[in-house]
Amino acid sequence: MKIQKLRHWCLFGLLAFLLMVTACDVTEPQDNDTLVQEQLASFERAFNLKDPAAMMELVHPGYLHGNMNYWNFNQIWQDRMAQYALLEIRDISVVFVGDYATVSMRLDFIDPDGNQSYLEPQTFGDISYFYYTGSTWKICGRDYNSAG
Repeated sequence: MKIQKLRHWCLFGLLAFLLMVTACDVTEPQDNDTLVQEQLASFERAFNLKDPAAMMELVHPGYLHGNMNYWNFNQIWQDRMAQYALLEIRDISVVFVGDYATVSMRLDFIDPDGNQSYLEPQTFGDISYFYYTGSTWKICGRDYNSAG
């Protein structure tokens, strides 16, 4: 009789546990591809709102791309914001190697005086390279080295 009572309590406990677990709002962490694409969407939004501070929050302070550092990047993108009304980032494809990601995409700079389209990273590539900081993906440039 004791064994049967013990089984009932164990079964009841298991059912209660399963009920609690399934009642909780369990969310899966987003995959890295989605996270990088969200960063690019935030970059596009910051460009279109003419908000360089928001744009630079997405860039790693150790950014390095050829001879372009964080401050050069800021200046170039402010110049692009002044030159073009809108930016559209599309046809995004991401390749991951450890904590690094390389993004191939099409950048469409839109302006009433004329549009420009670039395939990245082949043209400039300055927003094509990302590094995972442990909490978020940051634009880091092709030559960024996390080891310093």
